[in-house]
Order: sequence, then structure tokens, then C-alpha cells
Amino acid sequence: SVTSYNRLKLDYVYDSDYTPAQITMGAMHGPETSVSQDLRLVSHGNEHFDWLLGLYYYHLRNDHVDESNFVGPAAPLGGLVSDNRERTRSAALYGTATWHISPQWDLGLAMRYTRETKSADVLTTNLPSAQNPDGATTPFNDSRTFTPFTPGVYLTWKPSARASIYASAVKAIKVGGFNTFTANGAIAPDERSYTSEDSMNYELGAKFSTLDGRLFVDMDVYQIKWRDQIVRTVGSMGALLNTNAGKTTSQGA
Repeated sequence: SVTSYNRLKLDYVYDSDYTPAQITMGAMHGPETSVSQDLRLVSHGNEHFDWLLGLYYYHLRNDHVDESNFVGPAAPLGGLVSDNRERTRSAALYGTATWHISPQWDLGLAMRYTRETKSADVLTTNLPSAQNPDGATTPFNDSRTFTPFTPGVYLTWKPSARASIYASAVKAIKVGGFNTFTANGAIAPDERSYTSEDSMNYELGAKFSTLDGRLFVDMDVYQIKWRDQIVRTVGSMGALLNTNAGKTTSQGA
């Protein structure tokens, strides 16, 4: 059993236009609290069949205020203040199983099923400006549930006590979320959320020991195929947002 608790209080101000001129200042204030619980049941090991079964729970509370204010000569342009209440609740069932087929061969299987719900309750206020003396508020409230399943398979061959060759194929997923605040421009309704990204990860490698254990050699080739990648992009109304607009293939030796 592993239990964790974390609390982070943010209180910082930064130059959000990133130029020497006094144009805009950004700020973030508020607490972020998370708790998690992990329970694992594990076999004794060194048996013909080894296994692990786990349960995981995670809860995040993120209550913060984002600000982007025009300053100096640009002060008449006003600014934005966003009051955010974000929640993440995640529960997962995961496990691994290793079959020692023979003294030379091992076959491993892994899986993780997660159910994660993210919610956002946001109220964005336009500060009074020369063009809009009264200001305006824009509410946003949404909740999305993601259910990623990530399997993996591992195969190991040990032709001798000093050599092993292995191969694996594993799927990975990062869930999506919401765009709740932008320092510039505006967020269109269809840009408020983004979906999950996923990758397939392939690996083939070998490990050797020689010179009576004085020299170890590791060799490896890999390929990662990444799709629906979450990247930063400029939205239709000039906002800097997260969106599923990336695709990457990485391979090496």
C-alpha cells in the first residue's frame, strides 16, 4: 500500500508579453491539492508463473485565479481574470503476468484500464477597457470521462547466463483536457476541449556480459509512433491553445 498527499500553493506574477516593453503582466494564484492510493497484490516470485495485480485512485483539486492585465501605456485595453475550479478523479486496475516458459524463455503481459473524469468550472471576466467600459463575463462548465486501455507484451530469450535478448510492444495514452484560459485572443466554443493522444512503442535489445563480468554491453533499437499528439497552437481567434494537431515518429539505436 502506497498513500500520498500533495499540496502546492501558487502565487506568482510574470511578464506575459515576453518583451522589454511594459505591455502585459500575467499572474496565477491559488492552491492545488492531490491525494492518491495504490494497492498491490504480488506473487512470491521465482515461480513458474509470476504476477502482480494493482488498484489505483487519484483525486486532484485545482482552484486558482489566472490574470492577464495590460499595463503602462496599454492599460486602457483592460485585461482578463479567470476564476477556475478544476477536478480530476481517476481510478485504474492494472496488472502484469510473467510466464517462465523455460529456463531460456520468458513471456510477459501487462495491462492497465483507467477511468478518468476531468471537470472544469470557469468564469472569465473581461476587465473594463476603453472599448468595453462595462466589461463582460463568460462562464464555461464541462466534464469529460476518458477510459484508456494500455496493453503491453514482452518476450525475453536468455541463450546463456551471460546473454539476454528481449523485445517489447507497449501502447501508451495521455488523456485530453480543457482550454480554460488564454492571455491573448479568445477561445472558440469548439476549441474548449481536446482529446487523448496515444503512442505505440516498439523495442528490441540485447544485454551481454563478457571478460568474466568486467565488461557489460547493452544494445537497443526502438521506434515510437505517436498520433493525435497534444501540441500548442494558435486558435481561430488568436488564442494559444492545446489541440490534437501533432504526429511524430521517433526511431533510433
